[in-house]
Amino acid sequence: MPRGFAGTLIKLLIASLVVGFVMSALGVTPASIAARMGGTLEGAFDTVASVFAGTIEYIVLGAILVVPVWLLVVLLRSRGK
Repeated sequence: MPRGFAGTLIKLLIASLVVGFVMSALGVTPASIAARMGGTLEGAFDTVASVFAGTIEYIVLGAILVVPVWLLVVLLRSRGK
C-alpha cells in the first residue's frame, strides 16, 4: 500500500460525503428523524439503517464529481514535476 493511501482514501470519502449532501435536496430534520423512530427499538434500528444506506448514496453521488477532479489534479501535479 502506497504511503498516505489510507489518508487520501479517508479524505476522498469525507469529501464525497459532503458533496453528496450538497448535491442532494435531502430535507431531513431532527424532528422527522424522531418521528420516524416512534419510540420503538425496531423503529430506531430502521432509522439507523436508513441513515447508513443514505450515507452510502451520498458518498457515491459525491464521488462521481470528487474522484475525477482529484484524479485530474494528481495527474496535473505529477506532470509538472
